[in-house]
Amino acid sequence: MMDLSIVIPIYNAADIILPNVFKIIHSLRKSDLRFEILLRDDGSDDTSLIKLDEVARIYQEVRVFFNGENKGLGWTLRRLFKDAQGQTIIYSDCDLPFGEEIFQRLYQENQTWDVVLASRYGELPSVIPWPRRVASRIYYCFCYLLFRVPVKDLGSGAVAFRRNVLTSLNLKSKGFDIHIELFVKVKALDFSIKEFAALSFSVGQSSFRIFRHGFGIVWGTLFFCFFWRWDKFFKSNEIKNYEVN
Repeated sequence: MMDLSIVIPIYNAADIILPNVFKIIHSLRKSDLRFEILLRDDGSDDTSLIKLDEVARIYQEVRVFFNGENKGLGWTLRRLFKDAQGQTIIYSDCDLPFGEEIFQRLYQENQTWDVVLASRYGELPSVIPWPRRVASRIYYCFCYLLFRVPVKDLGSGAVAFRRNVLTSLNLKSKGFDIHIELFVKVKALDFSIKEFAALSFSVGQSSFRIFRHGFGIVWGTLFFCFFWRWDKFFKSNEIKNYEVN
């Protein structure tokens, strides 16, 4: 039985695939964990596909997948979650914003908590460009008003889930709004969440761009909010009608 699966969406990250996979494997091989690393390319137009083939040939712990075209972060993550075999599944950004040592801590914490995430927003210093920090705080307040989700770093990029949690969520988002869908549904199903402050080194080659993706995330979040509340409304009425009858 696989202890740990690390799933990493890839988009135009050719320069960092090999060195970062090496860092993860070098770190985890020092543990007793049975682990795998799943990489799925989301229609990159650089040389990421070549690098993925290369890394899969070098390391037996690595499995690689390819989207025929750009499908979006949410679609890619949902497929990665489905393909992962570990009892703990960690979603990581390809630029390893918290470094490779974070994975063992996430795994250990996940033995007690259903969902565990490293956070840039806490007592430890983090390297975050001010535009992204401001945008992140605005989005956090926006989501808190809509959903009361108790998570500060919604786009953490280092999140561990127990397998049974992910199989319970019925995720549907295709874009970056997958983050808020994850935490809203985790909260609604009363799974336990732990968020701990961790030193963030950089945001590296993250595929997120504020001006390119910001409006889409807000729209996707509102779209999800509408259907989430609509679905809850009808389920509530079904229960009331059943009780009356």
